[in-house]
Amino acid sequence: MYNILYLYEEKYDPEKPLICLDEKPKQLLKDKRKKIPMKPGCLEKYDYEYIRNGNANVFMAVEFKAGKRVTQVTKRRTMIDGHLSENELQQYVSDPFLCDESIIHHIESCETCKVNAEVYQIMFAGIQKQSKPAFDFDLADLVIAQLEQPKRSFSTNIVVAYLLPSIGITALLISCFLFHEYFSGLFIRYSNLLLYLFLAITVVAFLFQCIEIHRKYKKQIGVLNIS
Repeated sequence: MYNILYLYEEKYDPEKPLICLDEKPKQLLKDKRKKIPMKPGCLEKYDYEYIRNGNANVFMAVEFKAGKRVTQVTKRRTMIDGHLSENELQQYVSDPFLCDESIIHHIESCETCKVNAEVYQIMFAGIQKQSKPAFDFDLADLVIAQLEQPKRSFSTNIVVAYLLPSIGITALLISCFLFHEYFSGLFIRYSNLLLYLFLAITVVAFLFQCIEIHRKYKKQIGVLNIS
């Protein structure tokens, strides 16, 4: 792509014309009913039904720097019967070892296709000789700068998930420090109960974390519009 952009930036040279070629298939349609022409106070009337009269293909070559244009309408997209198509010629020129043997044999026996293949070889060789342009900007940085940055939102679930265990652990440590003599006997007597209490606090904190992770996941899926 960069080679093509660099080619467009070159100055106009009559000896090296820059020609763009494209094609487009079109349907040939005919009105099924005769139109009613326009008259004062009334617009033209025509029926939406039509008759198909086959297809055609429009080829257009434009040398935009010279202000020239050539248009040709054909019955089909491919070349004349008995010759290779444009895709087959390009495949042969780009890598002849990957072509079918029938294509190679046809080019060797058909003078017209051989000349067309030589034209493509000259064209491909000229493109490869073009020096690669050095851009003074990073395309990735420009694209990332256009993307919408995610906004940080305040979540009450996160606060609750971290605040409750912190309050519980702090209150437990302060109580142990102030009433260590009383709690020393209490720990021995109710060691199983305190263990279950600690496990319950841990499970509650873990559940809050799971809820927050699930909420973030659902939000991201909603942004991506994935059902």
